[in-house]
This record gives sequence, structure tokens and C-alpha cells, in this order.
Amino acid sequence: MLRTTRWVAAIIFLYSFPGYAEETFDTHFMIGGMRGEKVSEYRFDNKQPLPGNYELDFYVNHQWRGKKDITIPESPAKPCLPKVLLTTLGVKTDNLNTEDNCILLDEAVHGGQYQWDISEHRLNLTIPQAYINELERGYVPPESWDRGIDAFYTSYNLSQYRSYDSNNNSNTASYGRFNSGLNLFSWQLHSDASYSKPDDMKGKWQSNTLYLERGWSQILSTVQIGENYTSSLIFDSLRFSGIRLFRDMQMLPDSMQSFTPLVQGVAQSNALITVSQNGYIIYQKEVPPGPFTIADLQLSGSGADLDVSIKEADGSVRSFLVPYSSVPNMLQPGVSNFDFIAGRSKIYGVKNQEDFLEANYIYGLNNLLTLYGGTILSDNYNAITLGNGWNTPLGAISFDATRSSSKLNNDITHEGTSYQVAYNKYLVQTATRFSVAAWRYASQDYRTFSDHLYENDKHNHQSEYDDFYDIGRKNSLSANIMQPLSNNLGNVSLSALWRNYWGRSGNAKDYQFSYSNSWQRISYTFSASQSYDENDKEEERFNLFISIPFYWGDDITKTRHQINLSNSTSFSKDGYSSNNTGVTGIAGEHDQLNYGIYVNQQQQNNDTSLGTNLSWRTPIAIIDGSYSHSK
Repeated sequence: MLRTTRWVAAIIFLYSFPGYAEETFDTHFMIGGMRGEKVSEYRFDNKQPLPGNYELDFYVNHQWRGKKDITIPESPAKPCLPKVLLTTLGVKTDNLNTEDNCILLDEAVHGGQYQWDISEHRLNLTIPQAYINELERGYVPPESWDRGIDAFYTSYNLSQYRSYDSNNNSNTASYGRFNSGLNLFSWQLHSDASYSKPDDMKGKWQSNTLYLERGWSQILSTVQIGENYTSSLIFDSLRFSGIRLFRDMQMLPDSMQSFTPLVQGVAQSNALITVSQNGYIIYQKEVPPGPFTIADLQLSGSGADLDVSIKEADGSVRSFLVPYSSVPNMLQPGVSNFDFIAGRSKIYGVKNQEDFLEANYIYGLNNLLTLYGGTILSDNYNAITLGNGWNTPLGAISFDATRSSSKLNNDITHEGTSYQVAYNKYLVQTATRFSVAAWRYASQDYRTFSDHLYENDKHNHQSEYDDFYDIGRKNSLSANIMQPLSNNLGNVSLSALWRNYWGRSGNAKDYQFSYSNSWQRISYTFSASQSYDENDKEEERFNLFISIPFYWGDDITKTRHQINLSNSTSFSKDGYSSNNTGVTGIAGEHDQLNYGIYVNQQQQNNDTSLGTNLSWRTPIAIIDGSYSHSK
């Protein structure tokens, strides 16, 4: 009986203290950060991670952003992520505290949520769309770029021209152009050179550009060293020898290479954002609750305003309009473009070249305004430009002013100012597109850098015209209108150019009209032009062009072929008239042969010419040849 009582007492004792009978696991069998730790100190609920090193799939708003390594600290309840990692994931960190270079997840999600899924090796981040740098379709971020392969390349164009006059005297001219390059150790050497040999003269080599180039992905830029051309970003382009650092816009997503407005708003729930232009949906995206920004629009360039709708989870819809029109030099908000040059001018034929510095900068301030400016500095010349571009509901308009000072070798100084205004507008109701540009030169002393160099070297140029470098400009105005007609009645375009000069009487004027349409397979264009020189001498010319294609073969059982028959007739009020009839086509199993035959007649000179041309595409080159005979 005593033995039984002792067993009951033992059972009661064990039942009274269950907390001392837990299971344990020897963590010395574990590998990594948990070796030797006490597992019971860490929670396993809600799929929380244990301290250690992990390779996780990161999802931002349900989009996979890559597989990254992460270290979970001793206190996994408040984990942090390095700023570099967040930037790689496309999370904006500009407004976050980054002193410790490790940002708490609670802050990184900008009021959103994060969820661990360690069983799937995954971390889900739900962040308001406005705090995400969206990866545009087709765009590869800089950290994934490859410098390419080491290689040499060349392309060339060789031609020879020979003609015979009525006395059977011949004239021969040879020409070759070579575009070559060498890619080595992330540098690229580019060369554009030509060789020309007129009849009975010595041949001459000429280098157009020769420079080293390297991409600088950290600042989305390219550096060039050698002989090249300046950009026409703000000032006129000219040839130079030196160094150039510029923002390479091709390194940016397509939507950021030109002006596209940002679409911004606030979603009250998981919402569907729809952007339409000209009645067509061009963009659709689901966004989480909170502010959103759409910056990756790829617009058609029609200039039509954007219709934006926000459809909430409860079915309610809100809509608003974003104006869209642009002029040159406008950029998307937050995008900048720059171009810095230090070198020496190398204009052909100019003896007195000059060292110079050039700097240009453009910045998209917001959807409404873009600011830009630039300067050129040399010992005897300087210029500064300030301007702005506006995107308004009434259209896009830009205005800039340039002040220049030019000191010549004879110590004469010219100082002047020029103003430029440009306006673009697209009318959705009528599909009318029109643009206007005007230039005003406040005095005849205004000079561009090229003007300055040519004028300093004028005695080296033999020109029968006093305006070889176009000094003396006073006013210039150009206007263009393009209008598609309803019911497939064709397209109409009008253009006009008006200009005058200081110290000269009269105005130069040019007007052009064009109408184009098609019927069945036949396409046709009628154009008319009228011009007046400074002496008010008029010249009018009219042209009618017709093209008729002929097809055979279905491209399934038989190769499809095409021949085009065309005719162009021109005439004017002073008796000039010409007619050109031609046939062009493609032949060969792989369309490797292009051919053409034409007949041209000019009534004024009673001249008739016959000609033909052939182009044969081979695996290593394209061979062209032509022959013409006139009488």
C-alpha cells in the first residue's frame, strides 16, 4: 500500500508543475546566426524571421523587385534596411532619416505595410505609390547595365562619279566616308572621316569627328574627349576640340527624355487609375491607398490634354484634366539636362580660332514651368541666355533672351540682345496643330559665337554676299498649321516664313501650301509655294505628285513583290515646267535587289534625261549603281 501512495504523489507532483517539462532543441546543430542561441526567446507567429542572414525575394506593391541579401538583427521586431537596398528596390529615401544608413521598415514603407513570409523567403512591402520610383516598361536600371564587349567596328560608303559631255570629255570624282570605332575597357573611340579626289587633283583626307567617349552611369552622363560638335541645346552648334560632359538622355526612361506631365492624386482605397488621350486609353494602373504619382507615361506627342479617372474599390469614380503641350527644351518635373564644354573652336576655313567654355542647364520645375539657361565665355566673346517654358491649358509657350558681347581684332566691340518666343497648341476638337516662333534682334550688333569667329576672320573668306555669316538679322517669324480633314478627305498644311534685316529695305517672305490624300491604293500630294525676296521679286511654283503601288504574291505560298509607279509634275508662272516619271521595285527571294527607272523632261531647257539605279544588298555590303543620259 505504501508503494502505491508514493506513485500517486509523484503523479500529482508532476501535474502541478507543467512549466518545467518543456521540450528543448540543441541549437548547436544549427548553422548561421542562430548557432548556440536559445530558440525559446524568439517568436514564430505571424511568420516573423529569426535573426540571421537571408536571401529574400522583395515585392513592392505586388511587383517583384529582385532577390536580395538581408541581415535580421537581434531585435527582429524593428528591422531596418540599408538605404542602398531601398534605392535599388525603387523606394524613395530623400525624405527619410538616413544618418545611420539603415532605415527602419516602419519608416521605409511611408505609412504603408510590410509582411514577412519566411517560409517563402519573401518580404512584401506595400507603399503609397507616390513614394515609389516606378520602373518603366523596357527600361533597365543603371546597376544592371553592361559595358559591352571589346571590339572594333567600321562602316563605309565608297562612290565614284563619271560624266561625259557632248564632246566625249570625261570627268571623274571619287569619294569615301568611313565611320569607325574601337570599344576597349569601357571606353569607345569614334571616328568619322572622309576621302575625296576630284578629277586630275590630289586626293584629300578630312576628319570630321574623332573622340574618346565613356558613359558615366552614376550621374546618367557621358564624357567625350577630342574633336566633335557642341550640342544645339541652347546655343548654335559648332565644331570644337576639347572635353565635353553632358547628360545622356538615352540613359533615362523613354518618358523622361522629353516633356511629359506628372499625373498626381490621392487614392482613398485600392484604386484603378486610367489616363486617356484623344479618347484612347494610354495608361492604366492599380495603386494602393495614399498619394500616387504617375511619371512613366509614354505619350504620342499629339499635344492633347490628358483625361485622368480614379476608380475606387467601392465603384466611385473621380476625374480631372492634366494640360499637355510642349515646346523645345521643356522637361518632366524633377528631370534635368546639362551640357558642359571646355575646348577650342575648329570651324573649317577660320584661321583665328578661340578657346572657350560653354555651359547649359535645363530643369523641369513642375508640370507648369521649365527653366533653362546657358553661357559661352572666351577672351573676346561672351553670351548668356535665360529662358523658360510654360505648359498651360491655352498651349505651350517659351521665352528666352540672349545678351552677347563680341570684341574684334581691331578693338571694335559689338554688344546686342536677341529675344525668342515659341508657341505650340493642339486643338482636340478639330485636331488642328499649329506652332509659331518669333525672333527679335534688338540691334544689328548682336553676334553668335560663329558670327564672331567669322567676322574676325572675314578677310579669309571670298564670298559675293555680305551676309555670309548672316549678320544684321532684325526680325524673323515662322508659323505652321496642320489640319486633317474629316471623312477621310485628306490633310492640309500651311507654313509661312517672314524676315528682315537691319540696314536693308524690304522683307523676305515664303509661303507654302500642301494637300495630301489617298484613294484606293493611289496616293497624291499637291503643293504650292510663293516667295518674295527683299526687292519684292515674286516666284511661284506648283507641284503634283502621284504614286500607284502594284502588288503580287500573297507572301504565304508565293513571295510578295511590289512595284511603285510615280509621277511628279512641277510648273511655275514664269514658264518653267518639268515632269518626272519613275518606276521602283524590289526583287529577289529575300528582297535583296532594289531598282528604279526614270524619265525626266524640262520644257524650259528642252532637256530630256533617262536614268536607272540598282541597289544590291549582300551579307557584307550594299552595292549601289546608277546611270543617266541627257540630251
